[in-house]
Amino acid sequence: MNAIGCIVGFLCGLLGGVLWVRYVLPMAPRPPKDPPSWLERHQQLRHTEAMTTSQSKLDAQRHEVQRQTLHLHLSPHFMFNALSSVQWQAAQGKWANAQSTLASFTHLWNKHWSVHQQPFHSLQEELESMGQCVALESVRLDRPVDWQLKVSEVVFTEGQLPALLLQPALENAMWHGLAPSEGAPKLLIEVLPLNDWPFGVEIRLLDNGVGLPSEHAVPTPSRHGSASVGLHLVRQKLAMAHPEASFHLAPATPPWTTAAVFKLPLSPPET
Repeated sequence: MNAIGCIVGFLCGLLGGVLWVRYVLPMAPRPPKDPPSWLERHQQLRHTEAMTTSQSKLDAQRHEVQRQTLHLHLSPHFMFNALSSVQWQAAQGKWANAQSTLASFTHLWNKHWSVHQQPFHSLQEELESMGQCVALESVRLDRPVDWQLKVSEVVFTEGQLPALLLQPALENAMWHGLAPSEGAPKLLIEVLPLNDWPFGVEIRLLDNGVGLPSEHAVPTPSRHGSASVGLHLVRQKLAMAHPEASFHLAPATPPWTTAAVFKLPLSPPET
């Protein structure tokens, strides 16, 4: 009996110890941990900074690859349209005009390829380049285009935006809006301030061409913004410039038929 009592006592003591460790000890107050030393805090900070820098570099590399991909897509698109204008004049026997047009093309071509080194330029430079594009494309259209530019006095024209951003929309207006139209072709680029961002602008490119397809008409891929390769690339380019920048095509009020609307913040000029 004494042996059994000893065993029972031992088991009870063992069970009590287990219960103490399992339930009572965790509830007991523990001495506070020593705060991390200066060296530990410094190492943690350096590690966090290194991780942030590494992520930033990866993001920058990803955006650069995307930008170069867009550039390679837009280059053949621009070259085909511009050289078609020169080819059309040469076929008509207008050699002097073809030489002048080729000079304009060369200027724009150099500007186009400089995008690789300078992906952004000023709003003023963008508008000047669009004027040259209108002059170049008007040759192939074989009709003079009434071209107007209206810029609000409060818009900061030295602000930066993606170079040649407006070009695909302008070409779309020329060849899928004005070319099929029988009326006198007109274009207007209007630049207004937009309070959504510092240096925010709304750029409206208006034409009086055939307009957008009606809801019941069969969509024309070249005039339908979501299906146009050039306009799709514009949206991608805007997304890289600012995540909330936007572009869309919409019906316009007379005398205009179609509006290509850009909304984006301009970047401060490089010092």
